[in-house]
Amino acid sequence: MSKNIMQLSIAVFFLILSAGIIIGGAFMKDYLDRQVALSELQLQRQAEIIESANQTKDVITDLAFAFVARSLEQKGLLSPTDADKVANYSLEKVSEKSERLGVIINSMNDAFQKKR
Repeated sequence: MSKNIMQLSIAVFFLILSAGIIIGGAFMKDYLDRQVALSELQLQRQAEIIESANQTKDVITDLAFAFVARSLEQKGLLSPTDADKVANYSLEKVSEKSERLGVIINSMNDAFQKKR
């Protein structure tokens, strides 16, 4: 009789253990699905941040080219016509990326051209 009780207790133990593993697996799957969704969201946000940084870098580079062209013109190292070409091209590119900034910078460029 004690052998039957022992076998029955082992069977109940393994039955409870398997139920625990199945339930734990279900919870783990749900947890892993949420972690995958969170990771995908993080990757998407990182890509957006990188794209924004690249656009900002492009705007700053174009503004620097326009500034350098105007500086070289003032020093006499670049003709006014060539400086206008470089500045206008750079400012067009800035206006494509940011219309408001383009309006401000174009106004400054026009004032500079009228001043000389």
